[in-house]
Amino acid sequence: MIEQEILFADKRWIISNQRTLYWPDREILILSDLHLGKSQHFRKNGLAIPSLVHQRDLIRLERQLEHYKPKQLIVVGDLIHAAANAEVQQLSGIIGCFPDLKTTLIKGNHDRHKAMVFEQLGIDEVVDFLEIDGIAFVHQPIVKADVAVISGHIHPGIALTMTTKKQLRLPCFVVQPQQLILPAFSLFTGLDTQNQLKNAVYYGLDEEGIFIL
Repeated sequence: MIEQEILFADKRWIISNQRTLYWPDREILILSDLHLGKSQHFRKNGLAIPSLVHQRDLIRLERQLEHYKPKQLIVVGDLIHAAANAEVQQLSGIIGCFPDLKTTLIKGNHDRHKAMVFEQLGIDEVVDFLEIDGIAFVHQPIVKADVAVISGHIHPGIALTMTTKKQLRLPCFVVQPQQLILPAFSLFTGLDTQNQLKNAVYYGLDEEGIFIL
């Protein structure tokens, strides 16, 4: 795993090429758009999606929790794409391995499930909005806000034209003075490479490192 320290809203953060954000001062691990159950949902609708797709995501999540040992995990939306499947139950098992971990879900547009589903997973709180030390956590980016905002939802990416004229598409963190947008944690998502924001620093990610673009 590759990490890089950044400053956002006058606070120190650690981004990783595993698509997570860590807040050392508060011992909080933050990620977005896990979309658990998406591959199984597609298989039920006749699309041949390998079951290992989300297994990799769950393994990565467990390793992140083991590495940082956070006091709190915040998922800024779209934790579950489709409930009542094996992938969701495996998440419950992972959360259960960290009994001292507080787990918070900021509801995303796909998190349209009964409260009982989240309770059974071991999610401690499900909210639409959360603010900690002047940092707002929401699912969808806010263009103009009175506080610094951390969000997800758009699956930000960057397209690079290589010398072979082929395009390389990378997930990325997008950092503006008052806004930080997380990449989708799941490897089974598309990338928005069309809507590039002004006055932003893009941190592109791949298995070999983190690249400032």
